[in-house]
Amino acid sequence: GVLDKQLMDPLGTQDVKMAFRPPLDLYDVLIHLNPKQVPRHLEAVDRPTTSFYRGMLKSSSSAKTISFPVVDYDPVQCYLEELREAFSDFALFFYDKYGGD
Repeated sequence: GVLDKQLMDPLGTQDVKMAFRPPLDLYDVLIHLNPKQVPRHLEAVDRPTTSFYRGMLKSSSSAKTISFPVVDYDPVQCYLEELREAFSDFALFFYDKYGGD
């Protein structure tokens, strides 16, 4: 396979992560997500070069700013559920919940 060829080529760069990247050419449509909205972007096979500080809300009080974490909210999962509800008769939707875009 692809991994065998890569490991057997002494002059080539060896990228073992290739085994964990799905072939995207099999899909008819790709929806690219905003990385700032992907809660697990740091768990991706290809981690982003910059990270985002997300999941914090500021209180509405203008006198004092207090931040608190937003727990168990996944905008990508919400979007996926909406797509599946609206188009389940026409399409299947897949995504990499570990940080894929």
